[in-house]
Amino acid sequence: MWAILVFIVFGMVIGWLASVFVRGEKHPRDWGPLLIVGVAGSLLGGTIVNLLMGNGLRPAVGGFIASVGGACLLLFLITRLQDRAKKRRRPGGDRTRGRP
Repeated sequence: MWAILVFIVFGMVIGWLASVFVRGEKHPRDWGPLLIVGVAGSLLGGTIVNLLMGNGLRPAVGGFIASVGGACLLLFLITRLQDRAKKRRRPGGDRTRGRP
């Protein structure tokens, strides 16, 4: 039970740090996506680095740094995809079906 709670809080902290580094937000609007980015970045970066360093799945400082790096990478990619989608939208409704 405590492990799940610690994992969620850890994911939120990692997501918040990624938000500070990538977007410069000290007070994010929505914590849900940051939780998901933090947990995914932690799994991605932390697991890969810990396995490469020979620590297995035990927590280590290198894993924490890699978790932040992985979350930053994911948040950067998500932000770029959102910006790209906003640029593709045209004002005035849906005009992508060939209607004038």
